[in-house]
Amino acid sequence: MNGFSRIRSTLRRTIFSSNGANTSPNTARREDFPILSRHLSSYERFDLSTGSQGASTASLQNINSINNSLPHAPVIETTNEGVEFLSHNSKRTLRTIPGVFCPIALSMFSISLFMRIGFVVAYAGILQALLQLGLCFLILFCTLLSVCSLATNGAIEGGGVYHMISRALGPEFGGSIGVLFFFANVIGNGQSVAALVEALVDSFGPGSKASAFQDSHWWRFLYGTIINIISLITCLFGSSLFSMATFFIFILVSFVYLMVVVSFFVKGSQDVIIPKVNAYAYEHPPYAINASDFLYGHYTGFSAATFRENTYANYTIDYTTGDVMNFATVFGVLFSSITGLLAGANMSGELKRPSRSIPIGSIAAIFFVFFIFITETLLMAATTDRYTLTNNYLFLQDVNIWAPFVIIGIIAAVFSACLSGLIGASRILEALAVDEIFGSVLSWIRAGTTRHGNPWAAVIFTFILVQLTLFIGSMNKIAPIVTIFFLLAYFAVNLSCLALDLASAPNFRPTFKYFSWHTALLGAVGSIIMCFIVSAAYASIAIGILIGFICMLHLRDFPRASWGSISQALIFHQVRKYLLLLDPRKEHVKFWRPQMLLLVANPRSSINLIDFVNDMKKGGLFILGHVKTGQMDTGSADLCSQEYPYWVALIDNMKIKAFVDMTLAPTIRDGVLQLMRLSGL
Repeated sequence: MNGFSRIRSTLRRTIFSSNGANTSPNTARREDFPILSRHLSSYERFDLSTGSQGASTASLQNINSINNSLPHAPVIETTNEGVEFLSHNSKRTLRTIPGVFCPIALSMFSISLFMRIGFVVAYAGILQALLQLGLCFLILFCTLLSVCSLATNGAIEGGGVYHMISRALGPEFGGSIGVLFFFANVIGNGQSVAALVEALVDSFGPGSKASAFQDSHWWRFLYGTIINIISLITCLFGSSLFSMATFFIFILVSFVYLMVVVSFFVKGSQDVIIPKVNAYAYEHPPYAINASDFLYGHYTGFSAATFRENTYANYTIDYTTGDVMNFATVFGVLFSSITGLLAGANMSGELKRPSRSIPIGSIAAIFFVFFIFITETLLMAATTDRYTLTNNYLFLQDVNIWAPFVIIGIIAAVFSACLSGLIGASRILEALAVDEIFGSVLSWIRAGTTRHGNPWAAVIFTFILVQLTLFIGSMNKIAPIVTIFFLLAYFAVNLSCLALDLASAPNFRPTFKYFSWHTALLGAVGSIIMCFIVSAAYASIAIGILIGFICMLHLRDFPRASWGSISQALIFHQVRKYLLLLDPRKEHVKFWRPQMLLLVANPRSSINLIDFVNDMKKGGLFILGHVKTGQMDTGSADLCSQEYPYWVALIDNMKIKAFVDMTLAPTIRDGVLQLMRLSGL
């Protein structure tokens, strides 16, 4: 015990020693972190002089009391799993249900629940529809496990998955994936707006009882602009209004869906009107009709014959685009409709406990959503004939107990998805600006943030980009682009976690127990394969853009981003593995390579000699050796460590392939002997 006490006392003196003569071991030292100056401008060293739990708690309280006096300084807490997170911040007001579960469920319900499940059954049939839902679930669930591992890997701030990946992989990969996520959310938001316009025009457009909406490209663009402006105004009020709105919208949508399910069991056989906006059906009627007449499909109620009719695929023309559908295009439409997996993670800056809320809320939401989708697929296939499913994507209105229920549910769910996409994309853009990933280009985004953390400048810029996506046209035309961007983003997330796990990175220690490199590999392979199946051209363009961003960011410096890079961890992992394979007993003269040690006293006068030896090495090992004379005294600075960066800079400037080896010795002779003995492989 006495020996242990002496060791502990020595460590304590070493850790807490300082240059000042009057500095005591118990004095806390404050250091500045430029990259965290916006959120955590300083920290206090924990008091390690005692090993008791009470002392640790007192130190933590001391940190919190000091941080409370600092602007924007959050309170540091720890969970039972040991994960630190930032809470008690004025921005962090959301909990699991309103902040994660409801946004994810509503984002996935938005287009597909009332508008696109019938579309998938109409063309793909029951068997292929269930197959496509299974593929979607597999990719999303594997990606979700990777996201949960990132979310439980330490303190999380704003920016969602971008923040998690950039802190784990470095600014090059994190910034590139962040840009990819930003544009995926922007285009997905445009698709949601286009879907809401389509629902309004089909329900209240030409041929309907109301006939309140006109049906042309520019009228649809005008309706989309109005919806987008309403979303903008709502998002400018901040996340608190958004969370309150999404919770009530979720209750409303759930009630509407319950009424839809009840209607399947209550309503009997009836005819269903084919809307006049389906110009293709009226130009190619199955029977002769007058110009003023309507075409009708048939709702049969539960029928074995209807179920058999809808069992297999029947790919025909989509009346909204005029294109012939196939497995890839239908999968693209389905997957683009359920890309709200990261809607909860995008709100990480507003969540009270993101490391807890994101895994619990996301997993609960994805299982809940896919149970609803599978149930609805089977109900539609058993009750509605294929002609109705193919020519009226909003037939649920006509077979509901009260027709307005469905349009109310569509408006509520899709508008919620518009809000979620606009807020999520703006938060990612704000995080990119705060980290100065693109230098001063986005500085105006950082300046345009309110006291309460609402990035109004980022919201307005995102609104403008969403407006531009509306020029693409109908929802099904935007769908393949959305699918490609999100699949590629999910591929990047899974690949990131796979690299971190295989590299055994010490900074990757998630407390989420159900992640493994197998699920990350499965999610990455599934995402990239489906990416090329949906559209090889779009996939190639998106991958080219991603690689271009990675190369561009690799060439610039990041003064605020001192997070390290995964590339260095992977290089170290591989180099260490191959160095261990080098066996000196297997050396042979045929494969001999020179290992040259050049002792340099003054590099200024040895430039030519360094160049000469560099030319001589011929694929061998070249080491620049330098000896510093002196003694390694306790508490003195290491002279070799101070000069080492200058020698590395010399190698970079001379563009030679060499290593630097320095030592500290009492005499030059002793130092040279050390270098000769220890240098080389």
